[in-house]
Amino acid sequence: MIHPYYKTPYLFQIKRSGELNTMIFYLVTGALTSLTDYSLFFLVFNILTAGLLWATGVAYVGGLLVSFILSRYWVFKKNATGQEFKTSAWRYGSLLVINLIITYLMLWAMEQWFGLTPLLGKFVVWFFMIFWIYGANKYWVFKGPRQVNKRLFGM
Repeated sequence: MIHPYYKTPYLFQIKRSGELNTMIFYLVTGALTSLTDYSLFFLVFNILTAGLLWATGVAYVGGLLVSFILSRYWVFKKNATGQEFKTSAWRYGSLLVINLIITYLMLWAMEQWFGLTPLLGKFVVWFFMIFWIYGANKYWVFKGPRQVNKRLFGM
């Protein structure tokens, strides 16, 4: 018999809830997004010999497309089911603006206050963003359609 006050370890709780798979899919999506971004940058900059601005822009857009599509239709599919595409796209775009501001402010603060170069600071920001973006995607961007609480209306 299991003791009534026994608390299941957290890892088993997230595995049982299916959240562990979501986390793994999210990390795989991040790796594929980074691979797409870097590959497109390399292709446009080195092989097509376009300028830095074009290469950066194409790589960024390619990475964003991969990230959005995989997040909506694979990672957070359960949450996004029934949610309109334009809602997901608008929220995702808004989150990108917020992420850009957070990234800049964190890099600026680390350089000004701690003397950390932006090249090293990017790793700190990247580590923070893994958790921030996961939560924002799960609870806001791909949250799904708004649910009406039937108990409020006596149903």
